[in-house]
Amino acid sequence: MAGPILELDSVTFRHQIPDPRLLKPWNRRSGPGLHNLCFSLPKGSIVGLIGANGAGKSTLMHLLCGLYAPEGGVVKLDGTIIAEAGMKPHGQARIGFMPEQVTWEGQGTPRSALEWLAALRSSEDDVDSLFKLVGLSSRADEQLATLSQGMRQRLSLAAALLGSPELLILDEPLNGLDPVAQIAFHTLLKQLAARGHTILVSSHMLSELDKFVDRIILLHRGQILGQGSLDEVERKLGLRNSFQISGEGVYPNAVFATSGFEVTEKISGQSDVWSVVIELDENTSTAQISTLVGELSSAGSPPFTVVKVENSLADILSAATGLSPDEVGLRVDEHVMIPLSTLGGEEE
Repeated sequence: MAGPILELDSVTFRHQIPDPRLLKPWNRRSGPGLHNLCFSLPKGSIVGLIGANGAGKSTLMHLLCGLYAPEGGVVKLDGTIIAEAGMKPHGQARIGFMPEQVTWEGQGTPRSALEWLAALRSSEDDVDSLFKLVGLSSRADEQLATLSQGMRQRLSLAAALLGSPELLILDEPLNGLDPVAQIAFHTLLKQLAARGHTILVSSHMLSELDKFVDRIILLHRGQILGQGSLDEVERKLGLRNSFQISGEGVYPNAVFATSGFEVTEKISGQSDVWSVVIELDENTSTAQISTLVGELSSAGSPPFTVVKVENSLADILSAATGLSPDEVGLRVDEHVMIPLSTLGGEEE
């Protein structure tokens, strides 16, 4: 993979929120934001940005698009500084942004909407080529009101691709898509990466991100707690892979006792059906799982399902922050910016 297309070095930004005083009703103070972010995106990569609500994902995306100026640090795009403290915020023609929600309304068609946006950006892109790329050619001349949520997402992506941007920033692009549309979207993003686009995509759907991203960035309270492949981040956090195995017959206690796998959960069910959850260490191979399945079958308790148990976003954030899953999922203290321990580093 080529060198970095986007680089962030110690980027900090704080929202200014109202803090009225008796004699200063207009007074404002620093609120939530981003704290000392450092990362880079390799050219042609697909990077997942994950975090709970209020983690700062949208703030980061808006800053990269030029809607905010950082209070400190530097943002470089292909070696050129595009944002730093004191620089006036300005839109980036080399960056395409797909917001989380775009309301495509009115009497127009996807074609008229995209042609209008192309004219605003002085883009000479062939809109028919963009419709073909995102799979919307057959609906390009129909009324916007007739588009499904998946079609609206495709139109938003086509709009973000105007001008052939080097970097694509997608905010929750999988929202509202059915499973079939999600698979099609995965394929489309891989095709765009193969064409040389670098993609930063935000999503709460870890199980979906894992299917097409090269790496993830874990953001919490405006700080990066970990980055790398999903497996690497889970391993650094001490989260182990688990498999749920279900089978028929008498529970094979003897097989599991000598298998070397740790049974963390035994799920009771019908008398002739058993189910367990086993944990794997980083050295466990698929061949060992296959051997276990063979031994279970030979013992007269053949498995009918072997399914990997995915760690949820709450599990990963809980391991990274030390908070319980309930605290992570239900409450984020946005009124303060307390530096947390970064993954593999000291307290900042």
